[in-house]
Amino acid sequence: MMTGFLLDKRYQLGGMAAQELESLRETVYGAIRRELQRLSISAQDCVIGMPDAGDDGVVCFHDENGMWVFYIAERGKRCAPAFFSSAWDGANYLIWYLAASPYGGNGDVGRIPRAIT
Repeated sequence: MMTGFLLDKRYQLGGMAAQELESLRETVYGAIRRELQRLSISAQDCVIGMPDAGDDGVVCFHDENGMWVFYIAERGKRCAPAFFSSAWDGANYLIWYLAASPYGGNGDVGRIPRAIT
């Protein structure tokens, strides 16, 4: 369970100085990597901080034009994109997708077992 993971911090990219933005990137990307490691999720499952660098089916997350962007790379295109004004909202979405989403290969998560009759 991800209780307390990055929930209270809010940052906006608009108007942020280059040094502040770089510091925020390091903080956010480092926190994501630590959480993935804690949850035993392979770093090969996602590309963090590098736009359009993922192979087919790889989840990507980075900042771009004042927003934080999540998508799945597929044949050179960005599929299922999600945009966040908060780095921490985007980070939590990425963690949720990799750890709990049925679309992330976790088919048993969130399913109610069938009753035996």
